[in-house]
Amino acid sequence: METTYINNVRIIVAESIDFWLEYLSVIKVFILKDPTNILILKMPELYKYRLIDPVNICIELEKKIVKAVKKIKGENIGFYSEYHFRIEGQLKTFNEICSEFFINHEAETVIPKVKMIILFLRQELLNLEKLIRSMAACLPEDEIATIDKIFVEGKSKVTKKSETEIPSYMLAGLNSYLKTSTSIKQDQLIKFMVNRATVFLLIKLQESEHLNSLLGFNGNTGINNLAKIAGWRYEIYSASYIFTNGP
Repeated sequence: METTYINNVRIIVAESIDFWLEYLSVIKVFILKDPTNILILKMPELYKYRLIDPVNICIELEKKIVKAVKKIKGENIGFYSEYHFRIEGQLKTFNEICSEFFINHEAETVIPKVKMIILFLRQELLNLEKLIRSMAACLPEDEIATIDKIFVEGKSKVTKKSETEIPSYMLAGLNSYLKTSTSIKQDQLIKFMVNRATVFLLIKLQESEHLNSLLGFNGNTGINNLAKIAGWRYEIYSASYIFTNGP
């Protein structure tokens, strides 16, 4: 029968991996060679979704992880003594620096900091991965293998473009608006979206009456739908879910 200590370690490790995955999604914005990423710094809703929301999620995760680490003190003082300062300091550094990078700043202020952001995130992601692996050493071998798979697959996706799906209602609306003899297919529109010239035009059309009319929604919702079209955020699976249901 597993001890409460092992269960608490499992919780700390799982939530720390979720934290790591969130910031992995942030660094992808800056190192993925996708010309459409420029839209993130031009559309407020997209900027919030791809850069601000992950930081806010991690601020909440930090609180949960710190609470779990303090809880383990009564179960295993050795684990607590070895890791509580290290994990708390790591998470705090991540959140404080990234809050300064992204929160309460206009998107344009990020551009001059891109190299600094990449260097910081790369190093801190590596540091956190090493710390998580160290904390997970007491877990069963199959769970350690799952953790390794999460890290390997997560890093492989950073430079890999996501599969994108365009909502059927948007394709229908576009075809209705253009009234062409041949309907535009999803793969055609995706190729169109990643063209640099198209990105420029979309920026110019962001607040246009024609674009919002085409989308059939108000401005903010329209921007959200453009975010979905562009497919920035690759699928992230909760580490807690994987531990429970398998990879």
